[in-house]
Amino acid sequence: MRKALWRRWMAMGAGVVCLGAGIVWGQASGSKPGIVLRIGAETTPAGTTMRAATSGRPENKSPSATAPATTRAVPGEPPATTRKSLTVRGAPFVQTGPIKVIGNLLDPEHGLMPKDYDGEGGRCDTLFRTDFGYDVTPVTVRRTDERFVGTMKCSGPWTRITLTLTLWLPAHPALYLLDHEETHREVSERVYAEGIVPMAAVLKAMEGKIYTAAGKTEAEAREAAKQAPINEFNDASGRLFGGRARRINVRFDTVTRHGIFVRKPNRELMEDLFKEDAKGEADTATQEGK
Repeated sequence: MRKALWRRWMAMGAGVVCLGAGIVWGQASGSKPGIVLRIGAETTPAGTTMRAATSGRPENKSPSATAPATTRAVPGEPPATTRKSLTVRGAPFVQTGPIKVIGNLLDPEHGLMPKDYDGEGGRCDTLFRTDFGYDVTPVTVRRTDERFVGTMKCSGPWTRITLTLTLWLPAHPALYLLDHEETHREVSERVYAEGIVPMAAVLKAMEGKIYTAAGKTEAEAREAAKQAPINEFNDASGRLFGGRARRINVRFDTVTRHGIFVRKPNRELMEDLFKEDAKGEADTATQEGK
């Protein structure tokens, strides 16, 4: 019985969400008005790369939000993070790892900035990495009138999901900027923690499930059947992790105008946004069920 393995990166930013080796997509924000969504490259298992377009540009930039840091530090001395990361425990079928937080000094005048830097005063890049595998059972193929149909049973599905956050901040960031980017970080950590149990439920449902897929040839049908569990996993992990983190972080940037318009403490606002998102998901599920 062979093992099938699929690796995927979801890089998201409040900063950037990239799902990769699999799928890469992202949201590049940071602390300035407007939202920039960058969709990166999508790589198929066969290695084909497809490019997607970049969305609109931000407008009405705030000089205070986009200006370089006025006080520079010695390279390699970024400000320390101010919040303790969550401890995320695994579940049946799902392995986790410690959340990794990287603090980088943002100093464009000295070349210290992300490769896709776009004038942000600070930003938080989020990277979800998922490894997925299952035991490949024999695929049976039958021929219909015009095509071949492959059938396979999925056995032993598992995944390992990890999260890395990279904070880019000037040496002496304004308190509002530090709080804003740390809240982006906290949003992504919470999405990670809350996604584990639902992901375990998805994999539990995949255990023993029969997958059927068609192809023009017997070989195509066989490979399509093997790919079907990977596609189901990609859809679920993208929805529970990268997609949800991107959605809530974009909403956070929109409501706060990237940190410069705050009506209530960011953590209180974060709670409101998670409740809003959960309601939206429930409403969507209700509509799809009708």
